[in-house]
Amino acid sequence: MTATRPPLQVPADRVWTLAEEILTGVGASPEDAARVVDSLIYSDRRGVGTHGLIRLKFYVDRVRSGGIVPDATVELVRETEATALLDSGNGFGAVATTKVLELAIEKALKAGAGIVAARNMNHFGAAAYYATMAAERQMVGMVMTNVTASMAPTGGKEVMVGNNPIAFAFPSSDPSPLIFDAATSRSSWGALLRAAQRGEALVPDAFLDAEGAPSQEPDAVLEGGSLLPIEGYKGYGLALCIALLTGILAGGEFDSEIAHPYRDLSARGGNSVLAIVFPTDGFAGAEAFAGRVGELSATIRSGPTAPGVGRIMVPGDREDATARAAGDTISLEAETVEQIEALGAELGLESDLLEVAR
Repeated sequence: MTATRPPLQVPADRVWTLAEEILTGVGASPEDAARVVDSLIYSDRRGVGTHGLIRLKFYVDRVRSGGIVPDATVELVRETEATALLDSGNGFGAVATTKVLELAIEKALKAGAGIVAARNMNHFGAAAYYATMAAERQMVGMVMTNVTASMAPTGGKEVMVGNNPIAFAFPSSDPSPLIFDAATSRSSWGALLRAAQRGEALVPDAFLDAEGAPSQEPDAVLEGGSLLPIEGYKGYGLALCIALLTGILAGGEFDSEIAHPYRDLSARGGNSVLAIVFPTDGFAGAEAFAGRVGELSATIRSGPTAPGVGRIMVPGDREDATARAAGDTISLEAETVEQIEALGAELGLESDLLEVAR
């Protein structure tokens, strides 16, 4: 393994502008480029670097290889008063999923609930980014997606289901919504990529190599390895349910049918997404619900702590604190910054990221 290099603190505005210019340089519209970059930087600012700008080079490589259509049009396939199905046209996942949430919110305001799916799309970053769009409108938001198979079903040895993530966002009287976002695996491909960049060992009991043996070596897992589900059969079962509510419900691909985007950069995106959005007016009431969420969050935070624990958190607290502490900078791996600068140079864009990073 290579020696670990400390992360760099990069001015957010500089890297944001350069990343947008890179995406427009490979064919994305300014609006779509801005949405993709916003979704990636959202993750980096919240300390979830596995879903941030570390993915930018991968996106660009996929565009250049034909795996992502940078100027794809998201089309409406069918809809009812409360539901809709979209087709991404093999475009950026962030673009399609944003349209999914916008339409789900619109339908929720009119029909009392909005349930919208999209198919034929690519990696979309952090699910929390989209679920939060609903919570910011004082609605409950649930977002889930299926991805290429990376886990074996309980008792099996062949990968058949993805580590499909799901996110919930609840409006709260707190300054920020209560947000839960997790994949159904013990770790993630993003964590694997970051460990490879840092030259670090993987966390134990989370990855298998190509022979099905536990491994903490990033290279061994990248060469045909797999992920382990959370809590055994429970994680596998939840991942399967998400696959049914996304790929199958949308008339798209099941996890094992989705081509591995890292192994074949030219393969079409086969991910699907589902968003469920609804206001709480017809239940406890918007103000009462948000108030109770805030009160319960405060109660949980103030509970007695176990030995060695400084404070109790509710989902989203750690990420919110990280984003506040970041200020005007973003923490990125040195290799990620180098990759972004190299991409800019290939497109004739000027950059001083490495000069201003600290």
